[in-house]
Amino acid sequence: MNAELKANIQPVALSEEPMRPDGTPLAFTGFPLGYLIPITSKGNLATYTAVDKRVVIDKPAWPGASGSPVYIEGGKVIGLIVRRGTNEGAGLAYARPTSVILDFLRTNKIPIEK
Repeated sequence: MNAELKANIQPVALSEEPMRPDGTPLAFTGFPLGYLIPITSKGNLATYTAVDKRVVIDKPAWPGASGSPVYIEGGKVIGLIVRRGTNEGAGLAYARPTSVILDFLRTNKIPIEK
């Protein structure tokens, strides 16, 4: 890997803040549909469902976007895309909030870089 590029790559910051309110602008960036360059989609937080711990985004995710970080202004990651909506939810994307991801990492003693 190019040394200059390597020097500028930083781990993402997983937010431990409470979930933002509905309507919060956000974006997710990934490599859907086999693209070799990243694609960024902008949307808004539609809701957070505490029962099943899902972030619902009012923007559809394309196939292959799973694992894309969902972030808010300032680059704080609040979740990871886990699936796109189908049928009635076709215009939505679903993400796991960082609280679930961080709990998993801590429970399984996986180091978290800060």
